Amino acid sequence: MRQVVLDTETTGLDWRKGHRVIEIGCIEVVNRRVTGEQFQAHVNPHREVDPEAYAVHGLSNEFLRDQPDFSEIAPAWFAFVQGAELVIHNAEFDVGFLNAEIKLLPDPSKLLQDMCEIHDSLDLARRLHPGQRNSLDALSRRYGVDGRDRTHHGALLDAQILREDPSSYLPDGFGPVNVILRFQENLPNEGCEQLQEYQLSLQGAWDPCVTIQGSDHYRRVMQYNVDGFSLIGRTTLDVDDQIVYTSEIDPVTGQSIEKPMVVTGQLVDELGSNLTNRNIRIYYEMQGGVQGVISCQPGSTDMNGNFEIVCPLEDVMAGQARVTIEYNSYDNNDRYRYKNASVTRLFPVFS
Repeated sequence: MRQVVLDTETTGLDWRKGHRVIEIGCIEVVNRRVTGEQFQAHVNPHREVDPEAYAVHGLSNEFLRDQPDFSEIAPAWFAFVQGAELVIHNAEFDVGFLNAEIKLLPDPSKLLQDMCEIHDSLDLARRLHPGQRNSLDALSRRYGVDGRDRTHHGALLDAQILREDPSSYLPDGFGPVNVILRFQENLPNEGCEQLQEYQLSLQGAWDPCVTIQGSDHYRRVMQYNVDGFSLIGRTTLDVDDQIVYTSEIDPVTGQSIEKPMVVTGQLVDELGSNLTNRNIRIYYEMQGGVQGVISCQPGSTDMNGNFEIVCPLEDVMAGQARVTIEYNSYDNNDRYRYKNASVTRLFPVFS
């Protein structure tokens, strides 16, 4: 099941009065797990932002003037949401604005409800909490979700928040998350007592509810690899270009000596952090050659995320080397933290 959680920011409250979309943010969820795939775009509304709206999202007229038109970002956005179940808080608001933008396109496509099944999380919240406030801020407080600085909010909340939060359980911004459901009272004289803040920082048996016989009726653990989720970050391999020479002159003897190809680069995540002690796999093949695929020596990243891996060049003639550099999250026990990365480069080879 593929779902897309969607939010927008706008110039004002009513699309019927000519107000426009200025930001779209989408996060992909597959089988109730955040995949790390997301879509975000700011849009030039070609009109002024209401002061009341600016106080909410902080997107200024000056900033928006340099952003693309909705027609420019629409194809990529359509491709991202097509066929998904859309989860939107107060869907009537967002869908109304987005359909208004679609109708303004030179060649209007189907409306949003024709492309996707739409679920309104506000309707669900009202059924679960009748008679209570059910805004996103109110729900965040009710469920203990740390909203941090909510002076301004945008359409996309990313893993940067987890990194900057000193109390975060995902200091890297990514990783597996077990969800623990604790019910304060299920039947009379049953249920977990409310946790104190200090208990969350304890190691080991931090939750006294575990010691209560039969507590599995009102305390459930949703494991990250079954019912929980993982925040999985994208990774990038920055590989240095080079011209490869298969030999060099020994300055002492004047003789030609063989030399290997040394592939260098760096592995980082989408927040720009260096990924250390990760195994990097490299292999190459000479175009038009008969040697086939040749594997390079095993190598890994250093404390700065850099790698320098040696590849043998025995019996290699001049030509083009098709070099593939791979980071495999499964090989590095990162399957619940990072995505795989692969880069292919063509290096000219001179003998």
